[in-house]
Amino acid sequence: MIFAGKAPSNTSTLMKFYSLLLYSLLFSFPFLCHPLPLPSYLHHTINLTHSLLAASNPSLANNC
Repeated sequence: MIFAGKAPSNTSTLMKFYSLLLYSLLFSFPFLCHPLPLPSYLHHTINLTHSLLAASNPSLANNC
């Protein structure tokens, strides 16, 4: 069966998620472990990413 309509794309949502993930990973390494002037949702994202990183690879997260 041929689908005539266009399937909804989550590309924009995925790009936002990966941008936040990359940003939070960059700021979770030791040389940048200091309070940053960021909105609270970014702090939550950074904290969540750091805890996931610590759970999956403790050697990378132990320095913070």
